[in-house]
Amino acid sequence: MLQLKEIVEGEEFKRIKEAHGDMEGYMQATRKEGFVDPCFLSPRREEIYETLRRYSLREILGGGTGSDFMSYMIPTKIYQVLIDAFREENILPQISGITINDIQGGTIQVLWGLYAKLKPRWGSTYGGYAIETEEVDRVSISPKEFGMDMAISRSFLEDQQFDLMQYHVAAAGKEMADFAVARALEAFYAGRDTGNNVAGSTNAITVANIGSAAAFVEGQGGAPDTCVLTRAQARDLINDTTTFNLSIPFKEAASKGQIMPGLQGIQTYLPRVVATTNGLYSSDDSDYYALVFEKNRGMAVAWKRPITIDNYTSPREGLVGAVASARVNFGVLHNGDFISAILEGD
Repeated sequence: MLQLKEIVEGEEFKRIKEAHGDMEGYMQATRKEGFVDPCFLSPRREEIYETLRRYSLREILGGGTGSDFMSYMIPTKIYQVLIDAFREENILPQISGITINDIQGGTIQVLWGLYAKLKPRWGSTYGGYAIETEEVDRVSISPKEFGMDMAISRSFLEDQQFDLMQYHVAAAGKEMADFAVARALEAFYAGRDTGNNVAGSTNAITVANIGSAAAFVEGQGGAPDTCVLTRAQARDLINDTTTFNLSIPFKEAASKGQIMPGLQGIQTYLPRVVATTNGLYSSDDSDYYALVFEKNRGMAVAWKRPITIDNYTSPREGLVGAVASARVNFGVLHNGDFISAILEGD
């Protein structure tokens, strides 16, 4: 396990000292782009973050500022708390088939038609294989910025309310993840093939509904492997008596305090859905919905910029008014053929 002083003496911070003199100089230099921890792209990142997890923000902030080596650790600790909270809440890697990071330019073209059209075929011994020259289908994705104030005030610093500061930073990480996941779920719903819709029960869904949704995806030539539900819908499955034998695994998992089990090879995910703001809700129908789809042919996620901290210009005082932000957007693949929505009824 690394020690804090070993981290500061490593290559990540050595380059900062050579180029900017100290951490504050580095943060001022990156002011326009927003602060991203210099350890974030380091091969030692996980080892560094694992060390930092042993210390609270109170311990780091109370360890000194200015030329003291702890001043290098404060921004890295802040970023570690933010990113850990974001990762814990973020299910995008589990529900998106394609993730593109650090895209160049304002728009990226995802040629999903290649996946559908470039297939093996029988070839002649002498003639070789035919070359596909037809136009392929694609989706254009233009990442958009989103963000939030971390609500750290000057009184937090003056009164040394470091535990509350850590809580606010972690809360911001979770909210940023919730926002990104919610927008992805909305994109799934908006881009789905409406011919795959399944009518649920009144203000509920059943295990049979999931089977019907999976059948629609299979009917399009897909292999459904992912289901996203609200927690209320998960309770619907636990309480389902219409298809009792199929619902037994859900009841058994609930009695053991486990997350929802898979059904027929379909993995279930439960994002944190709050009222009508975090996805899985159709304002047009005023009803909740669940999604069943094939992950690899469902959606692409394009990140232009990872989570950054804007207005953060000095290790300690710069936290006042700091804002978490990122740039991302989503594109449904294959015209939504491999996505089915279960619509709750009134």
